[in-house]
Amino acid sequence: MKQKELNKKILYFACYLFILILFKKRTAKTTVKTKY
Repeated sequence: MKQKELNKKILYFACYLFILILFKKRTAKTTVKTKY
């Protein structure tokens, strides 16, 4: 049960990061180039 809950949290966190990265890339392509 604990393992399933942990996997769910990791999955949600990964989805959140993925959306955040996509949003940043889409809104500020020039700033991403300078930052990284």
